[in-house]
Amino acid sequence: MARAAALFGVDKADLVLEVESHDTAEQDRLIAARIGSDRFLLVTSALHMPRSVALFEKQELSPIPAPTDYLAHQGGEVHPGRHWPTAENLFLTQVAVHEYLAMIWAAMRGEI
Repeated sequence: MARAAALFGVDKADLVLEVESHDTAEQDRLIAARIGSDRFLLVTSALHMPRSVALFEKQELSPIPAPTDYLAHQGGEVHPGRHWPTAENLFLTQVAVHEYLAMIWAAMRGEI
């Protein structure tokens, strides 16, 4: 991601790379210690963004969401075949269920 930011002209001095955390809940605490109250771009998957923002806001941080990796398709013809089980649809179901369960788990633990 740092290389991609550099391709878009972002100065290396403006990047704060965090590579020590094992999950988003740990990451928000590590970033809070490094940047304090400064606003920052939070770059993550669009599907993961709601939970990420909630976790960071719980740490009294002010992320600016910059979602990537959209999985939804807009437009196109609607037909019954789009609802047949496919590997892609099973994958989308799996990642959605993962995020919903993770949101519930984070709420139960008081992280959001």
